[in-house]
Amino acid sequence: MQNPILGNKKSLLKYFLIWMFFGLVFFLVMSNLINTDKKILATDFILQNFIMACLLIGLWYPINFMSWENQKLGFLILNHLLLFLIFAFTWVSSVHFFLKLIFDTQSIDSYIENAFAYKIPFCFFAYIVFVISTYLLKYYDSFLEKKEIESRLSDSIKEAELTLLRNQM
Repeated sequence: MQNPILGNKKSLLKYFLIWMFFGLVFFLVMSNLINTDKKILATDFILQNFIMACLLIGLWYPINFMSWENQKLGFLILNHLLLFLIFAFTWVSSVHFFLKLIFDTQSIDSYIENAFAYKIPFCFFAYIVFVISTYLLKYYDSFLEKKEIESRLSDSIKEAELTLLRNQM
């Protein structure tokens, strides 16, 4: 099964625009909560959302193949928890690594300490939204497929009934 985000350029553009919107909201919230240089905050906004969007594209594959139809609910929750922890660690580490490359260590270390407590809830929210969206899309596609099969079966039944009536005449 192909990743629907990577299916065409329009989907990919919509996906990144959605993440830019979430990032802008995060930027506005953070600019009111943390007193820091707006240049650092803006750079963090761009880095974290680009990295998060890219990581979630990759996470589509394991999320797509985890479902409550194939696993017990406890294992599904545990798998998602472990996947989230790996995702959060990778995301936070990557963003902080690039921020430290761009800015001097003293100013950025203070920002990272202050911002860390706000980043984890944002990361969790983003992960949950992505997982729910993935499952909804998966089940909507399944619904459309079942509807098409049902339509073909209905047409086959009608054709069989017509053939039966012709044979009886």
